[in-house]
Amino acid sequence: MSSLQSINGFNLDSDLVQKFLKGYTILAKNGKNIILCWIPSHVGILGNEKADAAAKSALSLPVIRMTLPATGMYPRITKLIFDEWNCCTGNKLHVIRPTVGDLPECGTCQCPLTVKHILVECVDLKDVRNKHFVASSIKDLFDNIEAHKIIDFIKETRFYKQL
Repeated sequence: MSSLQSINGFNLDSDLVQKFLKGYTILAKNGKNIILCWIPSHVGILGNEKADAAAKSALSLPVIRMTLPATGMYPRITKLIFDEWNCCTGNKLHVIRPTVGDLPECGTCQCPLTVKHILVECVDLKDVRNKHFVASSIKDLFDNIEAHKIIDFIKETRFYKQL
């Protein structure tokens, strides 16, 4: 169960996020309880103060125990970082790079357009996918499906030209 005392904004590079999520996943799979505690260090930054106020208001809500797979956090963390970056004009690095790109989104499902979504989940691609292979997960796909079938699927979809 994670317990956040306070959140003071994000300023994380993707390598750090990935290392955190990998470590989180390993510990969680080994039955470890993970407690997160924010240590504020950027007092006076408008975006961070807004995030801190929002986090403090959430402290009055009941705590609910739940399992959260780390892979489900990638799109949410990325979107949160992008949204925070794009709205915080007072950030000293904002003058160097005022905006970061939007996450690609599936036109049918309105969810992040990931490799997993394209190869296993998207309902819009189900008929084309079933023509080439049937897989219940990415692991199943790469463990049991011949590479040329995956490539043939990608060629038949609009994603081949984007590679």
